[in-house]
Amino acid sequence: MKKLLGLLGAAGLVATTSATVVACGGQKVVDKSLEISKLEAKNITINVGKKTDKAVVKIVSDAKDKSILTVTAGNVADNGDVVITVTPSKLPTEKDVKEVLTVTYGVEKDGKQTVLTTTKINVTVKKQEATTPELVKIETHVTVKTLTITEVKTADAYLTDVKGKNANLNVAEVKATLKKAPEAAVPAEGENPAKEAVNGTLLITVNEGSKVYEQGTIEIALNW
Repeated sequence: MKKLLGLLGAAGLVATTSATVVACGGQKVVDKSLEISKLEAKNITINVGKKTDKAVVKIVSDAKDKSILTVTAGNVADNGDVVITVTPSKLPTEKDVKEVLTVTYGVEKDGKQTVLTTTKINVTVKKQEATTPELVKIETHVTVKTLTITEVKTADAYLTDVKGKNANLNVAEVKATLKKAPEAAVPAEGENPAKEAVNGTLLITVNEGSKVYEQGTIEIALNW
């Protein structure tokens, strides 16, 4: 049984529950549960029983070389307390990762460890939650709302000109339409009187599902 306990895996973090069961030979096995949700080191204090000068702490993960945890143990205090530090190398993106740390405290002799106490730490590394990007109003990126024009263009061509005046505007996240198409001045010719230029209005509307802007529309004055 001691050999089997020595082979059990291990890994852990934030202690949430604990229970004690009796193993063979009357040895007690302390069972703890731990949960990690951030990419940072976590400490948990366990008690290995009476401090013995020749005894050492060993920690093994059941995930072996596939473990995503780095685990270290501090010195054993006079009262038997030991601080176990566990650090995840990453947070899973698809599903929670579970590992079990087996912490043994025993005396080594001739390459073998006589286990005095065993603590099992059941660790759950929580899946990283997808973050929702913070959207901004399009007005924050379009501060120049009047465009001086010299010719009649398409809405997309005017959008390019607006981008030239507003460097932060992400044109891939919007679409442009002409609310009122501008008209160029027409000089008098024969019996036809002169025609004055007519200003226009460009609408810039945020694309549905934009990852940059809140839904909205802004008007750009197209002035001759």
